[in-house]
Amino acid sequence: MNYNVHQTKKNRSALFIILTGLTLGLSYSLITDEFGDIRGYLVGFVIGLFGSILIALFELWIFNPQLRRFSFIGSLITKTLFYIIGFSIIIIFTKGFIDSIFYRLSFRDYLVSSDFNKFLYEEDFILILIYSLVIFSLIIFTRQMSRKMGYSVLINYVSGKYHYPKEEERIFLSLDLNASTNLAEQFGDKKYFNLLNDFFYDITKCILTTKGEIYRYVGDEVVVSWPIKNGLKNANCIRTYYYILHELNRLKEKYLNAYGLAPQFSAVFNLGKVVVGEIGEIKSQIVYHGEVLYISSIVKKECSKLNSPLLITENLIKLLELPSIYKSEKRGDIKISQDSDCINLYTLVEIDQQLKI
Repeated sequence: MNYNVHQTKKNRSALFIILTGLTLGLSYSLITDEFGDIRGYLVGFVIGLFGSILIALFELWIFNPQLRRFSFIGSLITKTLFYIIGFSIIIIFTKGFIDSIFYRLSFRDYLVSSDFNKFLYEEDFILILIYSLVIFSLIIFTRQMSRKMGYSVLINYVSGKYHYPKEEERIFLSLDLNASTNLAEQFGDKKYFNLLNDFFYDITKCILTTKGEIYRYVGDEVVVSWPIKNGLKNANCIRTYYYILHELNRLKEKYLNAYGLAPQFSAVFNLGKVVVGEIGEIKSQIVYHGEVLYISSIVKKECSKLNSPLLITENLIKLLELPSIYKSEKRGDIKISQDSDCINLYTLVEIDQQLKI
């Protein structure tokens, strides 16, 4: 997988968090009696800078993998305690350092001065701490919602893009774990669930790297969607398949140690028109309706029949500009109904085994 692309996405997220923190930090003076005092803006700027760096560092690089095993409550308590301590230290050191320069005292002397004690126990410390935690909690909450729903879905909800149904042409990937019934019987429900959870977790960054939007999980299947422009650009949709292959191969030892097997999967790519819109009052969601999803479910059954882990419908293969190391190869066809035309099915063959996508 192209880890530079994934790292770039993380860097952009970190930059967004830092710029947001700086902007909100500059409003420090609005909640204190230092409005018009350059110290207020400087203190707010520094707290915003270091606070947002703290948030970006731990949310993007540390907390995600480490707290994945925690329950929601456990994760919430851990993060709350960590950020209370972290922001308290940042506020104390920032205020102490800047004011010590202003009063021309050493940092140590200022920390034991009456002015600092007054700030700490009688004036703005608690207010600034609460303000900082509220602001950065909103940033974290927005990011968590984006992670749970998908960034594009969150934006579409907020903007109301699909409040009224719209027709779109989209690319769909239907990907599922092979031999899932046998694995469920072999492992039992709990261990099999853990396998699925690890599998979906490990392939997610491959999907996001190519601008894929996770539509839903159904049993052992994940359905991914791209607006046609994003999916065709650089053959993003197809690259997702090979990124996932590469990632699972990299993690092969992890799965062998935990489950005694390396997961295998089948993938079907299709293209078609769907109606997109919000549905439901309670637990509402953005859903797709269209024949393309039904066709994908039918084609998926052909993977085992044709002994091909990858099948692509003809309407999509015609539009793809494949990387030069791959060529399409027809594997068969399928008739959805008696009145419908046959749909030709293709797979990809690697021309040079020494090269990777």
